Amino acid sequence: MDRRIAAGQPFALSWLDVDHFKQVNDGAGFAAGDELIRAVGRALQQAATDSARVGHIGGDDFLVLADPEGLDPLAAAVLDAPWSAEGRPVTLSLATVLCAPGTVADHRQAAACLAPLKKAAKSLRGASWVLGRAGLPGHETRRGAEPVPAPAGCGVAEPGGS
Repeated sequence: MDRRIAAGQPFALSWLDVDHFKQVNDGAGFAAGDELIRAVGRALQQAATDSARVGHIGGDDFLVLADPEGLDPLAAAVLDAPWSAEGRPVTLSLATVLCAPGTVADHRQAAACLAPLKKAAKSLRGASWVLGRAGLPGHETRRGAEPVPAPAGCGVAEPGGS
């Protein structure tokens, strides 16, 4: 990232996360969870273009550094695939920040832009993808459905309530 920033090249940084991964391990077992992580990593690597870099940053989290024009095929390759662990369906969440020249000073700033985007992606139902632009507010939802709100009176505590 820092080389691209120094060279004034645009780039996209994406954070991919397996939804409800703890439930995968708890329900299907650690071996199934480990195999799922390896399979997602292989799919990301196979979908990545020559200029993209894929990294497993721990647990069920991956980072992808890519040219902006390489995003759609990569996202389709991993988000459209039917993922499962021991027969249990699994979805993925993808958060991407597009960094135009001059919008981020270093890799830390680019990575910090991803945190709110990941939160937004994980709040959606199903396979999800949100895309933001460094230095600009908001994001675009590329995939995923808005969560269904809980009906009133179903035991969901109100903020500040008991």
